[in-house]
Parts: sequence; C-alpha cells; structure tokens
Amino acid sequence: MSQGALFGSDDTPPVEELFFALMPPAPAAQALTRLALELRERHGLQGKPLDEDRFHLSLHGLGQYAGLPPDLVSRAREAAATVESAPVEVSLDQAMSYGNPRERHPIVLATLVPSAGLLELHRRLGRALAHAGLGRHLTRSLSPHVSLAYVHRVLPQEAVTPVAWTATEFTLVHSFPGLHRHTHLGRWPLRG
Repeated sequence: MSQGALFGSDDTPPVEELFFALMPPAPAAQALTRLALELRERHGLQGKPLDEDRFHLSLHGLGQYAGLPPDLVSRAREAAATVESAPVEVSLDQAMSYGNPRERHPIVLATLVPSAGLLELHRRLGRALAHAGLGRHLTRSLSPHVSLAYVHRVLPQEAVTPVAWTATEFTLVHSFPGLHRHTHLGRWPLRG
C-alpha cells in the first residue's frame, strides 16, 4: 500500500466522465429536490438530495477517463453543433432505485414512456456522435431518468406527481465522480 493510500489518497488519477445531458431549469430542479426530500421522509431513507446544479437527464455518455483525451471535447462539440431539434418535452413520474442492492445506488425519477421529441433528440445526437467517430460508448436505447440521491436501501417503483419541463438546450458535461462536481463545456439550443 502506498503512503498516500494510508492517508486517504493514492496516486490513482481521478476518473472523469464526459456526457451530453438535459439540465432541468431552476423550477424543475427545485421540484426534484422537494420530491427527493419527500421520498426520504416517506421511506425513511438516509442521504441528502444531490445539489440542484448536478441534476441532469443523460442523453449519451462518451466514457470514463483518467484525463480527457485532447481531441475528445472538440470532436464532441463539433458533433453537437450539427444537431437540429425542436425543444423537447420532459415529464418524469416514476420514482425507483437503480443499481445493485449490495451497493449504494441512486434513487431516480424516471419515465416509462419518453416523449417522441426526447427519443428523436437522442437518436439525432447519437448519429452525429457516431459520424464524428465517437460512437464507441453510445447506447441505442434511452432510459430517461434524473438521479435524485444515493442511498443504501432499495426503493420500489412508485408513481409520483410528474416533474416536467421543456428542454430548450442540451449540454456537454464534464463530471468528476466522487468529487461531486460538474463543469459545463458547451450548450446547444433546441429550436427546431
């Protein structure tokens, strides 16, 4: 074991993630926080909601890295600039757990029936990223959700009052998992 590991750090470079997402506007983010607090109270969950500036609905991930490859961000930005889409309706109405029951897992707000506009944006962005040579990490299907909090208990799926918004832009997010930090590297309007 390294000396750094003995004192709570080691020489392992931090993991960084890059992904495209829809960011909820302030009123929707506040509604997500209220819902997370209601679920915590109703189900006796430990943990606090994520910070409102970290709420997001992922569209496409571009992988995890120990230092972003130099041209990855520029290629992702160039691909995003080619995407044309109208504003997208988002409505999430199912609270549930994701992940392995033995680990801390996210409580999420999801939808079982995504809007046609959301599915089309996912498809168009995926096609642009693949055309730019960034298709390695893309997923063909979309499971729209926003992580609300991380807990150690399983939350059974339950219908809740929808949290909805109209997304008028999508964002390239540089995330530092474990450090609870996101940096926005670009935004592109959805104006059809």
